[in-house]
Amino acid sequence: MQRHYSILKIKKIKMDMLQLEHDYFLQKNGLLIAPQPEARAKQRAIRYQRLKQLRNISYINNKLCYQGLGSANCRRCSHGDMVCFHLTSHCTRNCFFCPQKRTEAAITGSALTNYSPAEDKELLPVQQAIEWFDAKGCGLTGGEPLVVIDKLLHYIKLLKNRFGSYFWIHLYTNGDLLTAENLKALQKTGLDEIRFNLAANGYNVDPVALAKQYIPKVMVEIPVIPEAAPKIKQTMQDLEQLGIAGINLHELTINQGNISKVKGRKYKIRKDYKFPFYIVKEAPVYQSEETIFDLMEFAVEQNFAYSVHHCTFSQRLFGQRFSRYYKTAIKYRRPYETITGQGLLEKLVVPAPGLEEALEDLEKNRVPKAQIHVSGKKQQLETHRNNLIFLNPAGYEVRIIRCIPDENFSEVYIGNQVANPDYS
Repeated sequence: MQRHYSILKIKKIKMDMLQLEHDYFLQKNGLLIAPQPEARAKQRAIRYQRLKQLRNISYINNKLCYQGLGSANCRRCSHGDMVCFHLTSHCTRNCFFCPQKRTEAAITGSALTNYSPAEDKELLPVQQAIEWFDAKGCGLTGGEPLVVIDKLLHYIKLLKNRFGSYFWIHLYTNGDLLTAENLKALQKTGLDEIRFNLAANGYNVDPVALAKQYIPKVMVEIPVIPEAAPKIKQTMQDLEQLGIAGINLHELTINQGNISKVKGRKYKIRKDYKFPFYIVKEAPVYQSEETIFDLMEFAVEQNFAYSVHHCTFSQRLFGQRFSRYYKTAIKYRRPYETITGQGLLEKLVVPAPGLEEALEDLEKNRVPKAQIHVSGKKQQLETHRNNLIFLNPAGYEVRIIRCIPDENFSEVYIGNQVANPDYS
């Protein structure tokens, strides 16, 4: 056993080098890794405990909530029962924090051409995704979905007809193109909820006040920009007067879509989470979570009537990505694959020329045929990770492969993850 793990340890060193290159990429773009992650993790745990002891603060689905969760889709998201769809890449804004790369051609100040029934083929994969993941609700976003208002209305009508009135649909918008006319149209379709990203419109609450007249549930959902804390507190006070259902506070995250826009902001990246970089190509801003903790305490001090929800980076990943991976992995898993805690499919692979010798080793130890697969196309043997004890990495190459169960089913060569359960 030890000889196998010592050889695989070399592969782990290679993966660590790739991780260092990933961290260097962040630093090269002006983003620093927050120091002393272990000490900060302890401080974070202490602050979490302190917040949980405050009035009206509860811990729901691994998330801090003041006055509970404000939306049915927030509850569904926590369990992977809600999916989001991007209706367009066009937007009225070009926010620095937006995770999407947006060209000048994609920025517009008005609605685009009317939706054509010929585009209904775009709705088919949406319906299939809802059925595949057994989703009980969905979010419609963009870009700015009101840029394609006709398409938006059409989608809501068809989804409500297909999945019923109890299928919860929320719209996520910056409110720039919101009018009484399109709110009446949205109301008529049966839209259940509208959420506003006020960080995108300069914290203007006027669209929120307008929406309250037409839509049953009105929420606010913003990425928390650390330097905007005073403005956010003022906005939270304004929202109390409007009687909204709640506000979701997201951790600000950095990815390749917005990394060039955040240079010079002196953000520090959290690295105290255990998600390998090959499936999580973004990172939360350390100062953003600290600001969220302050805002949660502010909500308690002000005794707001609406809910305030700390939507963590980790929970969004588990609710919106890993849970869907897991559901897909269950449907596609072969007998020689295992499912990791993040919903990935894992297996051992022996490429040629070691294939024949590895097959002989497995057969000699009476490994069930169902746990052995020889791929002529890939020229490799694939087997269950528990069969590592029967293989001889000193005599031939043994790879550990993880497959990401998304639309591409990409395979990643990772290292000694069998010997390291922390990443499982």
